[in-house]
Amino acid sequence: MECRSRISVGATRCRYGSSAEGRNRRLDRPTRERILRLALLFWAGLELSPRSTEASEPVFIGRVAINTVDVFGADEVRSFLNEGANALHVVTLDSTVRRLLIFEEGDVYDPAVLAEAERNLRALGLFRSVSVVAGEVRDGVVDVQVNTQDAWTVQIGLSAGSGGGAMRGGIALGEKNVLGLATQLRVAFAKDEDRTYRSVEILTPNFFLPFTTAHVLYGNNSDGSEKVLEILRPFYSTAAPWAAEVAYADTRRDEFTYEEGGAIQSTYGADHFRLLAAYGVALSAREGNASRLSIGLDLREDRFRTASTGETPVDPLPADRQFRYVFLQYEALHSDFLKWNYVHHDERYEDIGVGPQLKLRLGISPAVFGVAEATGIVGAEVGAGCRVGTSGFVQARVAWDSRVGQQLENSLLAAKVLYVRRFQTAPRQTFVAQIAALRGWNLDDDVQIFADARAGLRAYHLRAFEGDTRIILNLEHRIFSGQQLFGLITPGAAVFFDAGLVGSPTRNLRLSEAKMDAGIGLRLAMAWAPVMNVFRIDAGYAFQRDPTGHKGWLISFSTGQAF
Repeated sequence: MECRSRISVGATRCRYGSSAEGRNRRLDRPTRERILRLALLFWAGLELSPRSTEASEPVFIGRVAINTVDVFGADEVRSFLNEGANALHVVTLDSTVRRLLIFEEGDVYDPAVLAEAERNLRALGLFRSVSVVAGEVRDGVVDVQVNTQDAWTVQIGLSAGSGGGAMRGGIALGEKNVLGLATQLRVAFAKDEDRTYRSVEILTPNFFLPFTTAHVLYGNNSDGSEKVLEILRPFYSTAAPWAAEVAYADTRRDEFTYEEGGAIQSTYGADHFRLLAAYGVALSAREGNASRLSIGLDLREDRFRTASTGETPVDPLPADRQFRYVFLQYEALHSDFLKWNYVHHDERYEDIGVGPQLKLRLGISPAVFGVAEATGIVGAEVGAGCRVGTSGFVQARVAWDSRVGQQLENSLLAAKVLYVRRFQTAPRQTFVAQIAALRGWNLDDDVQIFADARAGLRAYHLRAFEGDTRIILNLEHRIFSGQQLFGLITPGAAVFFDAGLVGSPTRNLRLSEAKMDAGIGLRLAMAWAPVMNVFRIDAGYAFQRDPTGHKGWLISFSTGQAF
């Protein structure tokens, strides 16, 4: 079962550790223990440290103290802008932070659990900084201090972007932390290259049950509507015993087929419906490792019609699709994270997973469920990472997803490798390299694969090159100034190079046909903003022409790093 929660919530009552008696029993079988650990190492690449041969009494968590700080602390208030931001912001309540923790007073103390609780809080996107620190052990008890500093979560103003030469923007009024309760409310009006959006969205944690999130979205767009209702209790920690999800989604809108170069070829209406119910249990959960099994029912319908705008219709329309899957999913993971800054943000820390993960998914939509013919689904995902010295790391991921009928249908294979190397210089600098590949087979008529600015070729327009195969290489050197302007913005810079190959059934991948660009960028980091706290402006030069004849400079701006 895929956990897609936007917020980690609740406080676990699971207890960690084992008694001294239990530890001694295991140590009475050293050969058996060694074989088991070697098998785990072979299967999942886990880095297991030797166990202590000395018995020890468990340590328990005593007092849990919560310390919450406003967007700008007392030593950061330097102007009326800082004071105004604090005045408009409601500080996260201590009780809210406490409910979001995965441990409580009286639990067995485990440093790994505290580290995971810190990562969960950081992942919420509500805080500038988070730390969960244990004090000294006294008489078998340790107190824990939880420190959080809020980010600016009020969303008022304009958003804009021009990635790939296409303008998009809008206005959003919202709050990600209503009354300090971690509830999100958002009212938005926005426009991209395809449509105008008008929506209301609410997301609230601890919905009736601990760890449970409710998400409601209603959108009335220029070409249709969007309705989403989701209630999700994810595997909120490595030791979470179970998870469940119920989700409903109904989207109606106009969709497009595009020519190479970005011109709209035809338009059609598409109605997408999905109803999902799933339940998962932990088969094992200990020492940072977890294996889980989920079962669920996934109902999907995709129906196509003439576009509401009456523009050039596609002929023929894509074939309607209906599936009623019963599926099983197995997941195994090892929790291993780097807590680093100066990677995708500036001084703000982020959690980078380098532990191995495996997901396997099998499902069947049998004809007896009322569909036209029996269809299967298969999926697999493998991810892992490793440290490269003390200043670098590598992450890799491979995922495959496909329907299975009389042949593989809408089959997609994706692979990505990311390398990061930080330099301890003044100013701080980071080199980032990524290579990503995507290959499709027997794609549905409404699915197209492009190599363009959105895929990583930053100096080429949207939908510049089409095919069923693409390989994109990105190289970027990031420079962080470390200097704040007006106490609000930290400027930075980047130099980048992109290259890509595109192939199709009628066009093989050829190195001589690689598309390349290079350029410079400005990065404006906002330490007080939530997760997406980097505004970027890129000026890239395309060395090869696209199908429309474009070659040369393209300026784009957006939020977040390009990759």
